[in-house]
Amino acid sequence: NSHLLKKLLREDLGFKGFVMSDWGATHDTKGSIDGGLDVEMPTGKHFGELYGMIPQGDVPEEALNQMVTHVLTSMYFAGHFDGRF
Repeated sequence: NSHLLKKLLREDLGFKGFVMSDWGATHDTKGSIDGGLDVEMPTGKHFGELYGMIPQGDVPEEALNQMVTHVLTSMYFAGHFDGRF
């Protein structure tokens, strides 16, 4: 839901982390990405379609950049890049 994940969670509340789906709850790649989902669990079955959707213009490259930024920023703040893990 774009209103909840993008407007309320990110804009209004300032959430900087990533949003992960419930196990098996992703059924629509474009709808999930447009809604603000960053990571599909557990397999990435639907998000695997993303590679073909960007060149076709179905999903803007900026959406992928934002998703990656959310995940990598969270990993950085958790110490995944400084040898603690």
